[in-house]
Amino acid sequence: MVMVVAKQQYETNTSGSDQAKLCHLLESERRRIFAYETPEFAELFNALVLKRGMPEIITVDVFDTLLLRGDESEIKRFWDIACAQTQYLKNNGNLQFEPEDLLAARLSATKVSYRASPIKQGCREGSISDIYRIMARTGLRLEDKLEQELLAIELQHEQTALRLNTGLLQNLQLLNAKGAKLVLVSDMYLHSEHIQILLDEKYPRWRDDFSKLISSADTTVSKASGKLYDSLCEEHGWRYDTWVHMGDAGKGDVQRPNEKGIHAIHLPISRATTESRKRCEIQTRDLLRVKGLDPRMFNA
Repeated sequence: MVMVVAKQQYETNTSGSDQAKLCHLLESERRRIFAYETPEFAELFNALVLKRGMPEIITVDVFDTLLLRGDESEIKRFWDIACAQTQYLKNNGNLQFEPEDLLAARLSATKVSYRASPIKQGCREGSISDIYRIMARTGLRLEDKLEQELLAIELQHEQTALRLNTGLLQNLQLLNAKGAKLVLVSDMYLHSEHIQILLDEKYPRWRDDFSKLISSADTTVSKASGKLYDSLCEEHGWRYDTWVHMGDAGKGDVQRPNEKGIHAIHLPISRATTESRKRCEIQTRDLLRVKGLDPRMFNA
């Protein structure tokens, strides 16, 4: 709900603007990847990016921005991963777990990872490495080797499901050629080393275009808190008035950078995708109730 409220506030302030037109274009397209490849997107996008002149820094969100997800909900993604992991354990360790065992262990370990995270500037962040360590050593009692294999299966699933946003990338490459420095920034439990694996699969030459990749799993401070922007400004000497940020999240990618004076560009998920994910969430929760999982486990 926070994301929706932030988005509505932002759109109200920019009603009738190029930003509002861009949101309409992306939200109304059934498969928004096609919208990114249109001349209309390029025109609106460049008008927004260059609103203050050529930016020195452009930070870009990763998931659902540069790498697009499909219509499955997060819990469905975790369920599919658990199914694949269960099959692997049966085939390679003769371990007779069920997918619901893996999913329950994953959800429980995720909560522990976030709550046990050291506090930095009032922020906590989860870590996929900690999640699988907790799963393997306390929930499932697996050998270290199997812990790493389960993590690899999750990354393989992500590699299969994600799609490179080539339309956005092409527009960013043109700005990079004109002197704008490109940086990838993600609020995510995946560390930068894991996101690199996904990028290497989808976009092997990403390092040619992007000078840095930053994940909140490594920094603890996040975009959603606003403190990651402060940290990057202090560490690299970036100026807010020559900085553009873009992404799909109303709070972390729009509201927080705007509060800092960074020029934020909202690249929302389409309404059709949002509705598909909601339906998928309901269907998956119903399935998991039948499997005997407490619905309260699905909540943070």
